Amino acid sequence: MTIHHHPQDDLLLAFAAGTLAPALRLVVAAHIEGCAACRHLAGRFEAVGGILLEDGAPAAMAADARDRALATLGAAAAPRAAASRPRHPGPGFLPPGIAMPAALRDETVGPWRWVAPGIRISRIEGLWRAPVRGFLLKAAPGVAVPMHGHRGVELTQMLAGTLIDGDERYGTGDCAQAMPDDEHQPQADPEAGCICLIAIDGRTSPTHWSGRLIQRFIDI
Repeated sequence: MTIHHHPQDDLLLAFAAGTLAPALRLVVAAHIEGCAACRHLAGRFEAVGGILLEDGAPAAMAADARDRALATLGAAAAPRAAASRPRHPGPGFLPPGIAMPAALRDETVGPWRWVAPGIRISRIEGLWRAPVRGFLLKAAPGVAVPMHGHRGVELTQMLAGTLIDGDERYGTGDCAQAMPDDEHQPQADPEAGCICLIAIDGRTSPTHWSGRLIQRFIDI
């Protein structure tokens, strides 16, 4: 697999610093799983951050800082209740030979839901109502999503198939990034279709009535 499109360096830097919103971090993590170049660059960013921390002047801490830190770690390590354990769709959710990204291991992934002819989405439940939303999208061969703009960044990691966006083609392993004020109408490859992991900052801005109608049902 040859990867041609990557997250921008500022996203990798924020990923290494731990400052990305959870949905964006999830998409970048899924990309890094299969991209040695981005994995190496993120590691370099982390190393630089470690050096800066070592060289920085120590800061005064509150008297109860240690106790609060240990309490937080204890809560994070506590076993999940059975009702809140991650749920994943069964066999057939992804095409044969396509593995669910390890980044989704601790997330609850819902079943495919019909939203428009040839388009289905799967909600990542913990991120569906967040300011930056996370979900999976499956488009049948040749199907285009409605023309839309953005109020924030949209980051798309290709899990299977090919996505065509203007003059660019994004294949399995590629990461596509749309910026605020971008308008586009991505289309699945006419032969292969596609499956993507997507993070969207804020709501999209459909430019056609059909897109606005779909938005009312899926709230993206």
